[in-house]
Amino acid sequence: MKFGVRDRLDADDEVIATYNVYASPLQQQQQQLHIFQFPLRRKTQPYETDEVRLFVTEGVAHVGKEATPPSASSASILSPSSRLTMHCRLDTFGSSSFVEPSNQQQRQMPMQQTDDRFCRGEQQRRNSYHYALQSHPFQPRCDYAVGFVVDGAIHLTPVSTIQQFTPIVKPTTIGAAHRVGDEFTSVQSTPIVPGLAISDRINREMLRQRSVMLNTDAATAKELQYFPIGSVESMAMRRRLCSATYDASSLARTVGSQRSNTQTEDSLFPPELLISGGISGGEDAAVAGSLLRRYAHRYSVLDQVLVLLQRCQVMTLTELRELVVSPDLTLVPPPAPTAPSTSRQQPQGGVTDKQLLEALREAAVWMHGVWVSKTASRFKGSVAALREVILLQFFASEDASLTRSEVNKLVNDTALRGTVKEILESVATLNSNEPDPTKRVWRLRHVPADAALRKVMLQDAENAHRQEVTFQRMQWEHFRPHITAHINTINAGMPVSRLLLTTRRHGMGTDTTKLTGAAVVAAGASPASFKEDDLVPIVAHIRRLFLEYGVLNKQRAKELVMKGKQQHYPEATNPMLSAALQRCVQTFTNATWVLKQLGEPKVDRYRPLILETALELVNFETRAFHALLEEKRRQRSADEEEGSEGNGVNHEEMQRIVSRVLAEVAVFKQHERLWHIKSGNVMME
Repeated sequence: MKFGVRDRLDADDEVIATYNVYASPLQQQQQQLHIFQFPLRRKTQPYETDEVRLFVTEGVAHVGKEATPPSASSASILSPSSRLTMHCRLDTFGSSSFVEPSNQQQRQMPMQQTDDRFCRGEQQRRNSYHYALQSHPFQPRCDYAVGFVVDGAIHLTPVSTIQQFTPIVKPTTIGAAHRVGDEFTSVQSTPIVPGLAISDRINREMLRQRSVMLNTDAATAKELQYFPIGSVESMAMRRRLCSATYDASSLARTVGSQRSNTQTEDSLFPPELLISGGISGGEDAAVAGSLLRRYAHRYSVLDQVLVLLQRCQVMTLTELRELVVSPDLTLVPPPAPTAPSTSRQQPQGGVTDKQLLEALREAAVWMHGVWVSKTASRFKGSVAALREVILLQFFASEDASLTRSEVNKLVNDTALRGTVKEILESVATLNSNEPDPTKRVWRLRHVPADAALRKVMLQDAENAHRQEVTFQRMQWEHFRPHITAHINTINAGMPVSRLLLTTRRHGMGTDTTKLTGAAVVAAGASPASFKEDDLVPIVAHIRRLFLEYGVLNKQRAKELVMKGKQQHYPEATNPMLSAALQRCVQTFTNATWVLKQLGEPKVDRYRPLILETALELVNFETRAFHALLEEKRRQRSADEEEGSEGNGVNHEEMQRIVSRVLAEVAVFKQHERLWHIKSGNVMME
């Protein structure tokens, strides 16, 4: 991806990623994108508000059929000169921005507040705070755009205006416009009078013009709809910032117009590397999945080939010769002692074909002159078995091509037919330029459509490595009856007991050996047969669920864990799921679970006491909760005779810890001003 007018690239700079860039359809729908900036607030301490009313003054053009007052079918378009005003109301009860006065300050209050009616009015006023923010239009010197990285593509939306909000003197009520009193607008234009200082006259004239401007804005103010960030309307509008670019024709046309090395770079560097600045594979990278090319020498040849094939799925031996580098033997352990001559014969300038073929035999299968990865990390269970069937169909094809209709005939499940397209897109390309739909086929990537070129490609492979090609063809013939049997199992809705195209992941960190077939049955019989690494994906999924919902009903949690089995850990057994649950969760109420630890040391230190206090009160006010919590803290400090340890955090930190835990296990109902313990009966789509 290239922007600007930069003519040359530094030789030391590494290409992190190349992306397709799309324009969002927001402008076509006569809608605008505006950026709201709050320069006087930190990002960690934004403005707090419970209710917002947004007004716009001047510079408003209504898009409709006529110049009549705007209707529901028209849209308000802001101009760069538009001025926005936000009237905000905040309920200070329980707000972190407002702290209750100390006992000493309460004793210093005047005695006149003993009147009940005055006290009620004062309490209501203190629990409701109004303030106003007004924008100062920012005049940019260039054009700005907001971009989203979604599914390997960047979606850009031009910014119409940038509004910088700063506080202003709040009006008397939330619905009142910001207006200057008559005594301040009665200043008339002062003529030049001998003896009157010019500065005084200019000052009075500027005050008069400012008053007129404010009152004019107040008279023309129009209210706009404002939706909070977490609302359904806001999320629906956010989805409009991404264009629908995933129809088959446009995708194939884009892929067909790219060079082969560009396709390789697109697959080699995933979007998360661009988002993180390309530092995921830094000096101390331990996971081969985040490998960068400049650090490839820190990994073995097998690890490099595994990573490249997982990202590209289909590669040629020529591409691998260019991408795979010789590992540094001081950083990478030597190969297994079964082949001692391999490391001695390794040249200084590159990797031999023998080393590449040994790695490819482990990680890929050969067909029609290209190497296809045995597995794809995003396909699990029945989908992975269907992928093996499709690869067998490609191998059996004379010209390395398949039609969508003949693949759809293999399965009778509508959901699986939807995944057929995803599998085909990962390993093949569609000739969408063909005007006749009946002649459109999916051809294996890097395999030419010309029969003469395909023949030359196969002849070169057989002449260079005839023994390896013969072995690969014999292997496919051996796998054919077993892979064909997958079709009946998939159509019957049963899980496939054993996948044929598997990889022994040597030294790949969290990617452990998969349990399939009889090994699954054996693992289910004895809970101690699985390894600690086998529980890693299960524990990660359970923690994601509880970090999202906080409290889960025990039965509902089991259902969600079983539901995630097909997608995240298809080889997991029931004893493995039970062990992962016992490791992650603890009983909260008789029917619910919570996480044992959140992974935040300060929060985990006080979290058991906060949970105990919440369980004791069940439904409670914030003030009553803090009073009981403080009493329990004093009692524990007295019992342990470690008062200094109990005061390890200051008041503000303790408030944040309490808010963090309460948001996890309870819900605050505004109309009751009470916290209610969560029931844990969550609903998922």
